[in-house]
Amino acid sequence: MASDKRLSSVCHNIADHATSGLSFIHPHLREACRSRGWYSIEIDLGMEDPCPAVFRKFPPLRLSLAALHQKFLEILRAEGFSPSDVNAITLRFEFSDDFPDDYCSICRATVTSDRGEVFRHSVNYLGESL
Repeated sequence: MASDKRLSSVCHNIADHATSGLSFIHPHLREACRSRGWYSIEIDLGMEDPCPAVFRKFPPLRLSLAALHQKFLEILRAEGFSPSDVNAITLRFEFSDDFPDDYCSICRATVTSDRGEVFRHSVNYLGESL
C-alpha cells in the first residue's frame, strides 16, 4: 500500500474532477436537488452505484455519478491504492442561488483510510481551494 499521505492527493484530485465539466454531473445534480428543495447533497462515492435512491429516475445523473465512482477508482489506483485501502469517500456538493448557473457548486471531499486517517479538500466551481 502507498503512504497514507498520498490519500491527500486522491482527495484533492477527486474534488477537482467532481466540480469540473469533465465529470458531467452538472447541471443534472443541481436540477435534481432543486426538485427536492435541497441546497446540498452528500454522495457516498464508495458505492458502486453512488446515485441516491431518490434520484435514480434521472438517467444522466445516475450515469454521471457512476462514471465519477469509476474516476475515483482510477485516481486511487494511480496513487498506488486499492479500494480496500479506503474506508469511506464522500463528496458533499453545495449550491447557492448566488452561483451564476447550474454548472456551479462547491465540492467538499472527505476520504477516510482503512486506518482511520481522514483527508479533506474543498474546491469551488472555479477550481479554487477553499
